Amino acid sequence: MIDVNLRSGVPIYKQIMDAIKEKIMNGEWIEDQQIPSIRKLSEALTINPNTIKKSYMLLEQEGFLYSVQGRGSFVAKLGDALVMRQKEEIKSDMRALINKARRLGLSEKDLQEMFNDLYGS
Repeated sequence: MIDVNLRSGVPIYKQIMDAIKEKIMNGEWIEDQQIPSIRKLSEALTINPNTIKKSYMLLEQEGFLYSVQGRGSFVAKLGDALVMRQKEEIKSDMRALINKARRLGLSEKDLQEMFNDLYGS
């Protein structure tokens, strides 16, 4: 299911959003698949239902979920714009890591080896 770390500095609603996004992006949850209801996830995580509702609402706004009145929430079709936005986010994260590596004196070869090790695992 979804894991939350109550001691983390990351807000719970954001942890839930990130976990759901990951499940969708890695194909664990597929298009039109119904996801756990707010009540069910709230009980499983022992989290206030309003927190789950906030996560679902924000994920709907971002295009990851859609809801059907009286039926629940479902995985939305990931459009090209959403995929492009995700790629840009990854590119931005990579840029920040490259800058950090440069400050630490790591070479491009060092980074490439790290990337190959991690990407292959």
